[in-house]
Amino acid sequence: VEAAKQCRDRVPVPAAAAPGRIAKLIADLDDEEFPVRAAATKELEAIGGEAVPALKKVAASSGSAEVRKLAGEVATRIEAGVPRADDVRSLRA
Repeated sequence: VEAAKQCRDRVPVPAAAAPGRIAKLIADLDDEEFPVRAAATKELEAIGGEAVPALKKVAASSGSAEVRKLAGEVATRIEAGVPRADDVRSLRA
């Protein structure tokens, strides 16, 4: 009981992405400017597993071949990648 209380007090719960943020980032994958697409890719990877279902949906149904390709690549990298430190800490706690 004491251990559970200490975990609750000391281990922060990772914040979820703001509502609509993942959708905005996925829309940015279709931006004409490379820096915007690169920033969206990087942030989606930082969000991690929370973004995977939306990325897979877009990868399967987008009208843009570029968006399908990027979304699929990002989802694959997230799933194959090393878990984020915050995620591992929460699981251990």
